[in-house]
Amino acid sequence: MFEAQVVVSALGMFNNLVWPKIPGITDFKGNYFHSARWDHQHDLSGKRVGVIGVAASCIQFAPELAPKVKQLSLFQRTANWVLPRRQAAE
Repeated sequence: MFEAQVVVSALGMFNNLVWPKIPGITDFKGNYFHSARWDHQHDLSGKRVGVIGVAASCIQFAPELAPKVKQLSLFQRTANWVLPRRQAAE
């Protein structure tokens, strides 16, 4: 038995990927992948990158991508409420 003051569920909702219903998305000629199935072989350096959906995973990876890509565009339906991300001293 465990006791805790806080429990964080990390069961993962990414076992069933959800793609946005955007007309023409299947005709897109560029590379694309879901953040839950990141394509580590694809180098995004210097590329124009669009991220659809800005939930928790985007909040984690977008700041890491921004300095590496030529242009980062974020597309969202509803704004998320987040607090400043505190970085540990390096």
